[in-house]
Amino acid sequence: MRSVGTGLDNASARESPDVRAVPPRLDPRGFALRSARALVLCTLAVGFAITYLVEQMMLDRMIGTTLQFYGRLTPVVLSSGEGSQLSGNLLQEVREAVEQQRLLSPVEIVSIKLYDRQGTLLYHSGDPSLTGKRFANPRLTSALAGEPAAAVSRLQEPEHIYERRAGHSRALELYVPIVVGDRRQVLGAYEVYASMAPLSRQIDGMRLVVWVTVLLGSTLLYLVLLGVFRGASRTILRQYAELQEQMGQLRLANQSLRQTQAELVHSEKLASTGRLAAGVVHEIGNPLACVLGLSELLARCRGRPEEREQCRDNLRRLTGEIERVREILRGLLDFARPEAPHVRPLLLNEVVGRTLPLIPGLQGETGITLKKALEEPSPRVFGDDQHLQQILVNLCLNALQAMDGSGMLTIATRLATARETTPEGFSV
Repeated sequence: MRSVGTGLDNASARESPDVRAVPPRLDPRGFALRSARALVLCTLAVGFAITYLVEQMMLDRMIGTTLQFYGRLTPVVLSSGEGSQLSGNLLQEVREAVEQQRLLSPVEIVSIKLYDRQGTLLYHSGDPSLTGKRFANPRLTSALAGEPAAAVSRLQEPEHIYERRAGHSRALELYVPIVVGDRRQVLGAYEVYASMAPLSRQIDGMRLVVWVTVLLGSTLLYLVLLGVFRGASRTILRQYAELQEQMGQLRLANQSLRQTQAELVHSEKLASTGRLAAGVVHEIGNPLACVLGLSELLARCRGRPEEREQCRDNLRRLTGEIERVREILRGLLDFARPEAPHVRPLLLNEVVGRTLPLIPGLQGETGITLKKALEEPSPRVFGDDQHLQQILVNLCLNALQAMDGSGMLTIATRLATARETTPEGFSV
């Protein structure tokens, strides 16, 4: 008989843990606050990005329109076009042409300046006292080289004293070269300062439209997301309640199943006990007959020494038979008593020795021969005493039923690995 470990029949008695659903952590208020915070940050980022892009587009459009407008002066052919410098009549004609363009300008002009090819200021529409001075300016240098230039200036240079006095903090600077004839000879450049106030008003209006649109869109998106979250939360809570109800039903079914399984195990033990009862009665009958005979002999006991010695011997035999009856009854009661599994170290041969006397048909009253092949020293196992006894009883009863009253039943114990090949026959 192969040694049996702790896994024997423990599944029926092991308590399966209750599986409880973890309640979902839904925090609508926290979600609303977090989503509102995230949406505010996104709204600010989108608003600033759109505002910046639109401002740049409006500024680029203003620069392009103004450059295109004043660029019409560059191919002008002056009546004294043979001149090589801005002076005299040529300078006067250029000034008049620039002033005429100023009246038709699409932007508000703050001031107009004329420079000769050396970068000397020849004309200032607002402050003639600056005439004759030179100012280091890379955009003016570019215009004197024949390339128009434009930029938004913060009016912090010495040449901007007039514009600052006029109350402007920013202005659009345009530098347009003055050329003559087909030779494209650069005689100088004129500088136009356009006010940023109209553009600022347009930008302010644009900002208002952009921010109102972004805020309305963000608010609508927030309300939609909040509604979706609340709907999803209600669905999750409803499903969680249904899950809890199903889990409760499963726990009740599991408890009922464990109880039914325990009852089936106990019923099987009672059935085995009933089958053992006949053998137990037979086993008890032999000691009782012996007790009865010894009692009769004791009743005839006389006082002679040899008779008293015989009486003592009979008493010892009587005591032994009574102990035998008590052990058989105790084993039967222990086998039938329902107990919780108790895994502990066991000597397998001792379990076999306590079990075999309970089995009817193994005590020589039938044609079945019992052969014991118990390994010494006894194999040690971890298991439950009652479960091992029940397994051995069931195996032996099944074997006796299959042998049909004749043959040899071998009970063997030995240590073996789980994958070791077993000899012919049945083993546990």
